[in-house]
Amino acid sequence: MKKLLFFTITILTTIHINSYSRTFVNDPTFKKLFKTTLDKFENNSTADKYTNAIAELKRIDMIYPNEWINSYQIALLEIQKSFLDLNEKNNFLLDDAKNNIDKIKRNKKADISEVYTLEGYYYYALIAKEPKENGPKLYKDVFACYQKALKYNKNNPRANLLLLIFKMNMAGFMGQKENDICQQLDSISELFKNELFDYYKPCWGDKTLDSLLLKYCCNR
Repeated sequence: MKKLLFFTITILTTIHINSYSRTFVNDPTFKKLFKTTLDKFENNSTADKYTNAIAELKRIDMIYPNEWINSYQIALLEIQKSFLDLNEKNNFLLDDAKNNIDKIKRNKKADISEVYTLEGYYYYALIAKEPKENGPKLYKDVFACYQKALKYNKNNPRANLLLLIFKMNMAGFMGQKENDICQQLDSISELFKNELFDYYKPCWGDKTLDSLLLKYCCNR
């Protein structure tokens, strides 16, 4: 269970710029600021890349508080950063991520399926930090969020992928094994391939999928 949890945490922090949220808005200044921040993050190899990107996105948020994709990106990076050192006392990151998720929920322009996917990811991060304490309390919240996400969009590849990862972890914890992993990953791969990349939708998870396919399905 610990090995699987560590592996999934590792691949969930592997994100590249082509896996980031893409956005298009009428305001060219926001578009430029948002893209520039993500470009700098992608090209930054220093230890403080997450801190710098989050700070820049927060400054953008002060000017454009109604752009849900910016708040989404802040929460996503905060969750990712919390995974990098699970022993660090960085609960403030996840607290702020939850505040941003709640803010996005109030935005009628937001993609609600993506919001619930992100919220499930947030609860997963809390479990990863304190498995014994938070696992029994929060595993139902993880499932509920992913199921809500799929209720709004059954073809959401991120919701399907993260749900499968969590089911794999739960099966490992119970000393069992998730069935038909490769078949499920193949189905999710098709969802990613068929996804329409409009600029208002988050777009990440494909690198995580590739890592899982390499680990579990390379010898088919």
